[in-house]
Amino acid sequence: TRPADIRPPAPPTMGTEAPKDPLVPGKPESTAASNGHGPAGAPPLACNIWLEGQIAALADPYDFTHRFAEWLRQYIALRPEPPADPRRSFRRAAEAILKRRYRR
Repeated sequence: TRPADIRPPAPPTMGTEAPKDPLVPGKPESTAASNGHGPAGAPPLACNIWLEGQIAALADPYDFTHRFAEWLRQYIALRPEPPADPRRSFRRAAEAILKRRYRR
């Protein structure tokens, strides 16, 4: 027999359930990343939001390279140091914008 002061192990599902959505009783809470209503991670930098507007206004959205100097100026205004590889960071930001734009 067991001593009275030893508790049985907790059921395996205890503490692993999804948080409940306060608006819909019984429904697990969804996150922006899981339901497709927003990107996961940190919010975009202002220089990348600016770049997105610039790319949207271009006749050829792939002709974005002449926006590099202004993007870098805005990036440095936001952060104390420039990125380790500014051209690569710029290209990745532009490619992510184009990927989102054409995925819609």
